Amino acid sequence: MTNLPDEKILNELLEMGQQMYDAAKKMSETSEAMTQKIKKRIEDAKAAQAVK
Repeated sequence: MTNLPDEKILNELLEMGQQMYDAAKKMSETSEAMTQKIKKRIEDAKAAQAVK
């Protein structure tokens, strides 16, 4: 019999890993949304200058 960590500890580690993954994914999505907003503002500013 090898000395394995018990199932409770493994489940806690898995849960922590999932929470970290979810947080990183949310940060990535937020960053992408901000990038899209900035691109839109740049396009709007270019369009406004073209109208002048």
